[in-house]
Amino acid sequence: RCESNVPISPGTRLKQLWNWRKALSLLGLSVTSKIRTLKTTETMPTNADFFQFAQWAGIATLVFGAIALLGFLFKWGIRFRLVGATGFLLVLTVGLFGLGVVPFTRTVIPGAVRYSTVYDSGADRVVIVVPQTITETELTATLQQAASNLFSPGRLSRGDNKLTIQARTVLHPQPGVSQPLYLGQIRRSLFIRDDDQMEIKLYLENFAQLPKHEISSEMEQIKQETSDQLTNG
Repeated sequence: RCESNVPISPGTRLKQLWNWRKALSLLGLSVTSKIRTLKTTETMPTNADFFQFAQWAGIATLVFGAIALLGFLFKWGIRFRLVGATGFLLVLTVGLFGLGVVPFTRTVIPGAVRYSTVYDSGADRVVIVVPQTITETELTATLQQAASNLFSPGRLSRGDNKLTIQARTVLHPQPGVSQPLYLGQIRRSLFIRDDDQMEIKLYLENFAQLPKHEISSEMEQIKQETSDQLTNG
């Protein structure tokens, strides 16, 4: 036991510093070995890998925090260095935990079109805007894409464990007049990232109000007239 009135010899201090350096080196070697294994298999670290790194760093943070507390109790000369090492490991743990929770790669849904988020409550409701030329198939894919992109574990639940994402477009029936038109929505879990029970609902009656349907009707009429002319001719 080190008493406060007993000075620490330079040899003892060097021995203590060597022991801490050896412990940090072992921690660094374990993480480096894991990263080299990932590089050898040519795979990118996943969220699960970073979450495991965060667990290791968290254990090391607790160990160094306990040792730092002992250092203050027994007035060790390296107690302030231990506080610095604990703080560094704490920051490292938080960063690795963030990489383990938040995905750094996005899922790409084939057939999805570009959209803009115009309202986000930060909880259970989001509204996106899609182009007027969107089709039913494209809207389904776009809603799935938005459900994947807008998922966040930090969203709050307001009595419903589902995130509702509504898709709308904007019509201009007259110059200077804008009319929002909702085309569909998707409901997904607020807490499960890979939700395989998403509920998609399309408002097919509103699709009939889109300008593209008028164009399609005109094209069908032109085709019918051409077919009649060829038949009569």
